[in-house]
Amino acid sequence: TPLQIPSCPAFPQGELRDYPLVNVALYHNNQTVDFYSVIDSGADHCCFPSIYAHQVGLNIQSGKISTTFGATGSGETFYHNIHVGVTIQGKPYGFDCYAGFMDGLNAIGIGLLGRCGFFDLFEKVAFCTATKMAELTLKS
Repeated sequence: TPLQIPSCPAFPQGELRDYPLVNVALYHNNQTVDFYSVIDSGADHCCFPSIYAHQVGLNIQSGKISTTFGATGSGETFYHNIHVGVTIQGKPYGFDCYAGFMDGLNAIGIGLLGRCGFFDLFEKVAFCTATKMAELTLKS
């Protein structure tokens, strides 16, 4: 899915990049929030913007804290067990996930589906640059 990257001194026109985005739903206390997340092979864990935790009534500060380090810096991340829904090849799929919530993702509003919590649900995760598609094969 193409995503517009804002302009900056290095790229004054901004950039349009393709990312493996999927629609994600978080479920907590009979509340749901929908947003996009990147299937991110560089992310160790699933991590979502803290604004979405608040929208489903989750008190993120009550979670277990860790400092998360990434390409753009570091920040406090609060981990919680939460139910996540995604649509894979047109079929809804739900799973329980120990995921982090952090303020640093609020600006872009996009979550990260990482190796622990998402990739480990699949037998195969592959990215095809020619078709700009992610191939996900569920474990039997």
